Amino acid sequence: ETASQRLVPYDSQLKKVLSIHEQLLKNMPSLVAPHFESTAKYVVRIFETRKDPNAMAYMATAVESYGDKNVFDFEKLLSHLFGVLSPLLSSNPLSESCDLIAAFYKLCIRYLIFCPGVTA
Repeated sequence: ETASQRLVPYDSQLKKVLSIHEQLLKNMPSLVAPHFESTAKYVVRIFETRKDPNAMAYMATAVESYGDKNVFDFEKLLSHLFGVLSPLLSSNPLSESCDLIAAFYKLCIRYLIFCPGVTA
């Protein structure tokens, strides 16, 4: 049994925890900043294992909050998330991935607005 499988019963709690932390990112970024790198790595692992759109939404908020600061390597993050998402989208019907596509689209918009150098 993988860690991802063990988390299945906790999907609703995971969504709530990500939502709370996302609100902290939006409203108190200076409070979260010292812990952001470790939290971001954890959220990326959640996305890698679970393909959870809430994790992508969290990262979009992080780009909005910290994109203009040197808190995290957002260039590598975008590339990595796309690398995780691409095989999934190419091997499954797009209709099964609507939430992920929408979350990735919102993430890309945040990158264009808050990290324009990364997407250039």
